[in-house]
Amino acid sequence: MPSISESFGISILEAMYAKIPVVAFATDAIPELIVHKETGLLAEKHNIERLADSILKLYKNPEMRRELSEKAYDNVISKYSIRNTTRKLEEFYISLIGNEYERELKAGKFYA
Repeated sequence: MPSISESFGISILEAMYAKIPVVAFATDAIPELIVHKETGLLAEKHNIERLADSILKLYKNPEMRRELSEKAYDNVISKYSIRNTTRKLEEFYISLIGNEYERELKAGKFYA
C-alpha cells in the first residue's frame, strides 16, 4: 500500500482479511494496523527503495508471505471483526451511560 497518507487503512484490513501480505509506508495510522515483520512489512515514509526491497523480499519468500498473511488474518479477526467491534462499542456506551443500561440488558429489556 504505497500511500503517503492514509487516515485509517481500510484497504489494508481488507487485504489482511483476504490473506494477502501487506507492504506499506509507516505513515499515519498504518503502524497501528501492521506490526513490522509480524503482520506485514513497513517502510519509512517516502523510502521507495525500502518499499521495493520489501516487496521483492516477499515475492522471493513464500514462507514469509504465508506467515505474515496468517498472522495478519488472525489479527484482523481478533481486533476488527463485527462481533468484537460491536462488543467494544457496547462497552464504550455502557461506560458512558452507566450501570442502568447494563441492568436493563441483563433483565432482557434490550437485545444483545
